[in-house]
Amino acid sequence: LMRLGRHDAARADLDAALAARRDWPSALIARADLRLRTGDRDGAKADGDRAVELSPDDPYALACRAEILLARGDARGALRDLEQARRLA
Repeated sequence: LMRLGRHDAARADLDAALAARRDWPSALIARADLRLRTGDRDGAKADGDRAVELSPDDPYALACRAEILLARGDARGALRDLEQARRLA
C-alpha cells in the first residue's frame, strides 16, 4: 500500500498489526519508514528506536533508524547505526 501511495490505508494496517502484536519489529520498521515518508519524524524515531531495542542485531532495523536519524540531522548517530548494520549484514 505504501508503494501505491495509499499511506492512510498502510498506516491503518500497520497500526492494526501492532495493536495485535505490540512488539513486532518488522511492523515497527515498516511504520517507521511510513512515518518518515509522511513527515512524522518524531513518530518514526520512536518506532525505529523500539525496533532496534527489540532486535539490536537486525541490520534492517539499524539501517531504518539510520535513515531516520539522518533526516533528523543526527549524522553521527546515523553513521554509527550504518556501521553496525554493515558489520551484521
